[in-house]
Amino acid sequence: MLREYVRGWVTPSEFYKFLMMQKSDEQRRGFISEFEGLAIFKDPAFNILPNDKYARYQLFSCYFHREVLRFTGQGGQSEETLYQAFIKRNQTFIAKTIMGAKGHGVRKCDAGEVPDVATLIALMSGACIVEALIDQGGELAAFHPQSVNTVRFVTAANDDGEVSMLFALLRVGRGDSVVDNVGSGGLVAAIDMDSGRVCTDGLCGWDYYAEHPDTLVPFRGTQLPSWQSLQLMACRMHAEQPAQRLFGFDFAWAADGWDIVEVNPAPSFVSWQTLTQEGIRPVLTERRIL
Repeated sequence: MLREYVRGWVTPSEFYKFLMMQKSDEQRRGFISEFEGLAIFKDPAFNILPNDKYARYQLFSCYFHREVLRFTGQGGQSEETLYQAFIKRNQTFIAKTIMGAKGHGVRKCDAGEVPDVATLIALMSGACIVEALIDQGGELAAFHPQSVNTVRFVTAANDDGEVSMLFALLRVGRGDSVVDNVGSGGLVAAIDMDSGRVCTDGLCGWDYYAEHPDTLVPFRGTQLPSWQSLQLMACRMHAEQPAQRLFGFDFAWAADGWDIVEVNPAPSFVSWQTLTQEGIRPVLTERRIL
């Protein structure tokens, strides 16, 4: 365990999740820890995306099928006027901190409780973005209606700008949560890239679930809708920013088709490697991503 930590920053938790005690030295080297992945793919040589979520939204605004606005609390009356118009159209909405990650800093807000920009900024502890709610399609809402459940679709580009589809994960919320992130208590399951069907049980922490613990909807065999169109959308979006080495696109299935929720520059490989018990490094090497 100490050797793997020194060699690749594999934490004790990851060591057990990857079942490294049962694997050969060669198999162990195929895994990439969260720390190593961040060190590689957040390096400026591979990552050109801004940290600001709203700036990322602006790069891909044509793919967002809902209203997204940024508020700083420093825009005076013009910002207040914009906010009042927004809450008139959206009595309930999602607010996110500009730099939040892993589902932290995300709140579902009611216009009556957040009547002005000053209240919004105080609630979110600083600058934030607000988004109209996604009208979630029934296929994914069935897992957990309280949260917007998503597909994390990970793509990569090599030095020639060739885009590869690496893997996809179904992420669903749990309990009272309005987010589906694993870091906020959600469940995750792997998706077969060819068919678009969920091919593993759901994972939350150390526990696996054949069915969602709240709704009893089974994971394995669930078919994601319009799978080929989602693949094409993810690849097209990455092709517009070929200098970016890695993308983690979060898509929700809405009433009018797939809608992008967030764009992430250095998505973790830990969930996929844990669910499949396969290291991602050989794939990245073969496709000249590393």
